[in-house]
Amino acid sequence: VEMSEQNGGFGGFLTGFLMGGFVGATVAVLMAPRSGEETRAQIQAKSVELRDAAEQTVDETLVTVKGAALDLSSRTEELRTQSQAFLDEAQKQWAEATEEIRKVALEAIEEMRTTAAEAAEETVKATAETV
Repeated sequence: VEMSEQNGGFGGFLTGFLMGGFVGATVAVLMAPRSGEETRAQIQAKSVELRDAAEQTVDETLVTVKGAALDLSSRTEELRTQSQAFLDEAQKQWAEATEEIRKVALEAIEEMRTTAAEAAEETVKATAETV
């Protein structure tokens, strides 16, 4: 949004600059007590001057836009790198948590097996003693 506003402001400035130059040149031509040939030469010189000024403004703007684009590209790459590092760390932690849960579940299953085997043994002993 900011860049859009800046471009719109620059476009308005450039338009106003060119229109002001044109109006000023026209008024100068109409008010000047010169011959037609001198007036035409002056108009041509002013036109060249305005064109050069507009080209310079456009060139400066292009340099600014290119710099902003390069900066944006650099920031985007930095954010991508940070995001990838965060994702890698999250995947590592997820894998560690999953492995821990698996270990706890295996220990619980083994404990249940041991308890069931002991209960079965005691049942067999109790049955043998009652017979």
